[in-house]
Amino acid sequence: MLKMLKPVLPLIALAAFVGPAGAQDNPINQLGWLAGMWRADALGGKVEDVWTPPTNGEMLSTFKMMRGGDKVERYEFRSIRMLDGKLTFQELGFGGDMKPAAGPPLSPLTAIDAKHAVFGVYTFENTGPNTMTVIVGRGPGQEPLRIAYTRAMRFAGP
Repeated sequence: MLKMLKPVLPLIALAAFVGPAGAQDNPINQLGWLAGMWRADALGGKVEDVWTPPTNGEMLSTFKMMRGGDKVERYEFRSIRMLDGKLTFQELGFGGDMKPAAGPPLSPLTAIDAKHAVFGVYTFENTGPNTMTVIVGRGPGQEPLRIAYTRAMRFAGP
């Protein structure tokens, strides 16, 4: 029996190391740099964005915006995951009182490389080892909103 398995043992070991079929092909793996806690002075106050490392083909995030003496004005729960075969950014918004608030529509991935990911009107730009800029497109005739984040904490991958 061992003689029969001997030629396939290296393949079994490689499969265990590589993980599920297609895992390396998921574009979310290019977003590992995003994992961590990020902070910025923006939107007339302070914002904090926390992203988990990519696991099981998805990333999750929490966001909070504080204004006026660090009073929380908005919370958001976000995900980047595969929906209908497309990597998609989704956000659920809540007011400071945790009542549901309007959020943007689903935003499928439109472009990605080692330093950028574009989901509809959202662009995540890796500008350095501990800096990123999130650019949010707005309505016609309005300048895009740019939030320059600094990493407060790095998270290890799974």
